[in-house]
Amino acid sequence: MVRSTLLYITLIGGLVIAPSSLSVAQAADEVGRIDAKTQRDRLRSVQRRKTRKAGRFSLVPSYGLTLNDPVVTTHTVGGSLYYHLAEGFSFVLGGDQRIMQVDSAAVHLVRSQERWVRGEQVMMSTFGFGASYTPVYGKMALFSDVVVHYDLFIEGRGGLTDIDAEFKPTGSAAVGGRLYLNEFMSLDLVGRWLMFTNEFRGVEDIKAPLFLHTGLAIYFPLKNRG
Repeated sequence: MVRSTLLYITLIGGLVIAPSSLSVAQAADEVGRIDAKTQRDRLRSVQRRKTRKAGRFSLVPSYGLTLNDPVVTTHTVGGSLYYHLAEGFSFVLGGDQRIMQVDSAAVHLVRSQERWVRGEQVMMSTFGFGASYTPVYGKMALFSDVVVHYDLFIEGRGGLTDIDAEFKPTGSAAVGGRLYLNEFMSLDLVGRWLMFTNEFRGVEDIKAPLFLHTGLAIYFPLKNRG
């Protein structure tokens, strides 16, 4: 009788404890899954560079236009070839060719000014060699799921500018940024100042046009190294 009673109590206790143990196990498993998801979300913001440039070339076809000339807007197409010696430093060779020049409304308001503008020598092309330094690299999270990689760089070049078949020594300084799309492509936006001397009607003057360039960079080899 006593043995039967003990067996009955043991059976009832097992039935009570088993669901509780199962619930605890399920809860622990759910917490584990949530914690793993949280860890994955945190790891997105510290992932490595999307595009590693060191030891690679990049080719950047670009379109540009002047921003600081109130009379005419010069439109150009060109390109730059970079060799990235390190992640933050590269050598660059590049140039731009004028494709058209658009008069502003100011030209049409004053005819004498129009004659003066059309009599001035026109910049046809420019090219140079220099170096680029990237002091800033960062990442941004968009919509909690997309991590955008970008950098900011400064650049200096020395070269020549073709002013109606007369080549003028030219210096340039640039500030730009890259938005990396994948491991072999980035969208580049650059503000570039040129500086050269030009003579018009016997007067020597210093020209400093400011160009805004945008281009799509392609990195070679197409795969990251290392």
